[in-house]
Amino acid sequence: GISVPVNAAFFTYGTFVHHTLEWMEMRKEWKETRKEDEEWEQHWTLYEEQQQRQKLTPNSDNNNKEEPAQTESTPKHLSTIPPPYDIEMMISKCKLKIQTELLTTVQNSAKMWIPINYINFSLVPPHLRPLGLTFFSVFWNCYLSLVQHRDVMLPEEMLEDCDVKEEEEAVELKEKVKIL
Repeated sequence: GISVPVNAAFFTYGTFVHHTLEWMEMRKEWKETRKEDEEWEQHWTLYEEQQQRQKLTPNSDNNNKEEPAQTESTPKHLSTIPPPYDIEMMISKCKLKIQTELLTTVQNSAKMWIPINYINFSLVPPHLRPLGLTFFSVFWNCYLSLVQHRDVMLPEEMLEDCDVKEEEEAVELKEKVKIL
């Protein structure tokens, strides 16, 4: 309920898992683009094998070289590299998540659990108390999951998303973000 260390651990764990899921989604998209480029890669592999055979054959006709046609589906050099798993960004997001969400979550926890426990231990018969707490715990866990999956943007991401035309406005925005 109200435990600050438990809530901090929850936010840290959830942010790490959420960031890992984002990375896995990026990697899945990367693999899909690689599948689109598979036909081109097969064509290129056949071309390289043909070149290798021509080098190994001493009396081959080297005038008959056909290079694969460069098409729009030609893989770009960046598509061959999977997206990086950025631990520094993950740690920054965890710190930011704890700074922005932890206090409000602990306050909401106190607002909810203190009255519920008061009512539960004063009005509910002892044999039904665990059932009552379990009932409210389900809703509390739903709330925690919703709070945890709210995206918290790093200051750099906020600047990238903004359509700032002038450098002065960008500097002012960066200073405002640092203050927050």
